[in-house]
Amino acid sequence: MICRFGNHLLKIMGTNYEVFFSIIVPTYNSGKTLSQTIQSVFGQSFSNYELLIIDGQSKDDTVAIAKSFKADNVTIVSEPDKSIYDAINKGIIRAKGEWIYILGSDDTLYDNSILEKVSKTITQNPQSKIIFGDVYTSDNTIERFPYYTFTELLDRCICQQAIFYHHSLFKDKLFSLDFKMSSDWDFNMQVFTRENHPVYMEQLMANYSLEGTSGNWQTHPEYLNYFKDKKQVIIRYKGKAMLYPYYAWYYIRRYARKINKKLKWMFQ
Repeated sequence: MICRFGNHLLKIMGTNYEVFFSIIVPTYNSGKTLSQTIQSVFGQSFSNYELLIIDGQSKDDTVAIAKSFKADNVTIVSEPDKSIYDAINKGIIRAKGEWIYILGSDDTLYDNSILEKVSKTITQNPQSKIIFGDVYTSDNTIERFPYYTFTELLDRCICQQAIFYHHSLFKDKLFSLDFKMSSDWDFNMQVFTRENHPVYMEQLMANYSLEGTSGNWQTHPEYLNYFKDKKQVIIRYKGKAMLYPYYAWYYIRRYARKINKKLKWMFQ
């Protein structure tokens, strides 16, 4: 529970968190799109959040645009960083919210009820530390991520803008700076476990831009060198002892999906 007294937020009872959601927006020369991103947050029907804009010392009007949105629950930091994941980590370290959500500076929340819907799902699933859904892409398609498990993650990462993480998941680890494109994939490989009780919502979370590396991840060197070889990925995250159980289950699920698609086509 959280209460308001004047302009101050009292901490959620029994926790060290001051707000429900911390929304982190990493930016660099994002002047053309940032305003829409911030407006999508400010327009939410659920107001128990903070917005952290972590800028990599932009050369355009990014910081000026961020500062034009004056509110007590907005934090703006502008300083050099090593990568987008370095900026995100800085936001996580500063975050006061119980739940962490990362929104790209060229993305927007899908509609003004997203935070409200996610908060209700969190309340209904108190054991969960990961809430995730789907995204609507800039090429007018829907990327769905139902029932994701480690085995599903062997094929593709969940879009970061589809996931809400409990703050405690970052207690002992942050996003690795060894990656420029796929650190969230690496992180998800570690946290999408039964112990964290991931919960899927059949809900579009964000309007997601496919500009840059987001749209061609299958040809990116990080994917080719680190995630394409499924056996090596299983060994890396689960150990050699679990290679064949996971590998067998991976192919069982893969062929089951193909059969299901054929059956749907036959009975249309």
